[in-house]
Amino acid sequence: IHDIIVTRIDRLAGEVKRVLQFASVVGQEFDFSLLQAVAGVEPSTLLSHLDRLKSQEFITETATFPERRYTFRHSLTQEVAYGSLLQRRKSEWHGLVGEAMERLAGDAMDDHLLPALADHYARSANLEKALHYLLLAGDRAARQYAHSQAQAHWERALGLLDSGPDDSKIRRQLLDRLGDAHFAQGALDQALASWGRALALALDAGNRRAMAELKRKIGATHWSLGDPDSAIAHLTDGLGSLADEGDCREGARLFQELGRITFRLGRHEEATRWAEKALALYESALNHRTPRLTRALKVSWAVFGLAAMISLAWNEPFSAPFFAGLGQAGWPA
Repeated sequence: IHDIIVTRIDRLAGEVKRVLQFASVVGQEFDFSLLQAVAGVEPSTLLSHLDRLKSQEFITETATFPERRYTFRHSLTQEVAYGSLLQRRKSEWHGLVGEAMERLAGDAMDDHLLPALADHYARSANLEKALHYLLLAGDRAARQYAHSQAQAHWERALGLLDSGPDDSKIRRQLLDRLGDAHFAQGALDQALASWGRALALALDAGNRRAMAELKRKIGATHWSLGDPDSAIAHLTDGLGSLADEGDCREGARLFQELGRITFRLGRHEEATRWAEKALALYESALNHRTPRLTRALKVSWAVFGLAAMISLAWNEPFSAPFFAGLGQAGWPA
């Protein structure tokens, strides 16, 4: 069958064959506008070529509104047409498809385009755009709880870094996210390995906030693995990493984790102290609302619930002076 398809493609007129090859780079399905932007053919001419391909049963028209949309009749046809291109040409055309997609989307870029943009740029020579969209595509998948897909995007990006110029900052971000994906899928040892590599890069760069965040994640994972001593050691070390950075958000998260773990260990007095520290950051955030501090409100609000649990464990009423101001401040946004 493969040889028959090769023969049929070779019999096509030059421009018609070129359109089929461009379509194979775009994908199994393709829109008229995107193909026209990539192929650089006049709309009327392109329509004529597509009609020829339809009549010879290479492709099928699947929609005419709001624009024409086509699909290859058989996936093998796309594979053969794509395989007829030299690697250098494939790389060049994938870059053209990515640029055309960005141009057509303009400022109204929809995140459903991210996986396709990531794939096209990953197959091109544009490493910067490939890493950018693979990061974003992974983030999108993670938001949808498709953690295995997120992992695939981030591992692909790491593979590109391994085979090209390195960027320690992007590598750290990828390893951090990859650890999140492993953790979400229950692969805790793999999560620790990824975060450990990311932490080494954060240490090299002197990025204290990244160090603190990674130590919090590592600490929480050690707790999940049944090692409370290592958990508390990493969380405490994370607080030391912040030093005088004044990062209210990450500080509140670390205090929250320490409060949660010591509460679970039955060390209620110590848990109360950690909760009070987080709540103090909450008060600070109420008085100095900035984008970063506003995000911290969500974390500190969770610690409010922790402090309430602690008060129940001590069988004492819970009250907090700042609570009266919550009505004016509003629920954390």
